[in-house]
Amino acid sequence: MSKKILIRMPNWLGDAVMATPAINNIIKEHPDAKLYMIASGAVCGIFKEDSRFEELIVDESKKSKIRVLGIKKQAKEINEKYGSFDIIFIFTNSFSTTLLCSFINSKIKVGAKSGARNMLLTDSIKIDKTAHQAVKYNQIVNGFFKKDYETGKTKIIIKEKIKYKNKTIGIAPGAAYGGAKRWEAHKFAEVALKLSDKYDIVILGSENEKDIAKKIESVLEFNKVTNYQNLVGKTTLLELVSHIAGCSLFICNDSGPMHIAGALGVPTVSIFGPTNFKQTYQWGNKNYKLIRHEIECAPCMKRECPLKHHNCMKNITADEVLKASLELL
Repeated sequence: MSKKILIRMPNWLGDAVMATPAINNIIKEHPDAKLYMIASGAVCGIFKEDSRFEELIVDESKKSKIRVLGIKKQAKEINEKYGSFDIIFIFTNSFSTTLLCSFINSKIKVGAKSGARNMLLTDSIKIDKTAHQAVKYNQIVNGFFKKDYETGKTKIIIKEKIKYKNKTIGIAPGAAYGGAKRWEAHKFAEVALKLSDKYDIVILGSENEKDIAKKIESVLEFNKVTNYQNLVGKTTLLELVSHIAGCSLFICNDSGPMHIAGALGVPTVSIFGPTNFKQTYQWGNKNYKLIRHEIECAPCMKRECPLKHHNCMKNITADEVLKASLELL
């Protein structure tokens, strides 16, 4: 009889993508298993066309004014609808998401060893906290199965990619974590302007990145560039994935879209500042260039620059990014 396995995915898009090699190895261990995913609405959005999952369950427990009541309510609904699972893999470090999984009927609940959460797990797996995030998720799987599966490439499955009329470069100037991760809009615009002579440009991102995108668009308009589209805030997440998949090159900050591009094998230039590039660089994409400057205060891991100078990003020039882009093109 095939196993029923529930995977509680990370909450951030990029982390969810980095968990996909671990998922591939769960499938390798149990090829006939019925897989279910529980995650945020955004994360479920990028896996909508992945037929390996029986169902994507949106974690809506946060909507309750009293989180514990929301957790119990959702767990009850899951138990009534799906019955019991054989294994739950928990790829979050959150106590609340682990608590939700503890109320879901399952013989085994597996997650990384981490403080108070341990008492909610049946199997606490020790991981290397200095490793790349994709490796950490895979260590949970390997630790439970007592195997040594390789941390393979990240993977997103979509039915089709957008077919642009001409070779197109994607620009994604946002980053959900905070302003410190964002390279300056005028520098993105400078790179887009110089590349627009030979390539069409598409600006991509979420609703809350419209202001940054508008700054880039204004520079292109001022310079009479017409071969561009500003689609920021105008696509669903699945449409965003399809647009990224169709790009000849993708230029971005350390962000969810960066990891999506890597999972799709799109040549990528990413700009890093306050985050730990050793743990969150684009995993498994050979056509990838990471640009960062070694400065004393980085990585600080802060949402906004605590020193108010933001030199980790400001010191990176448009010429550096342009050079890396042309090398990949």
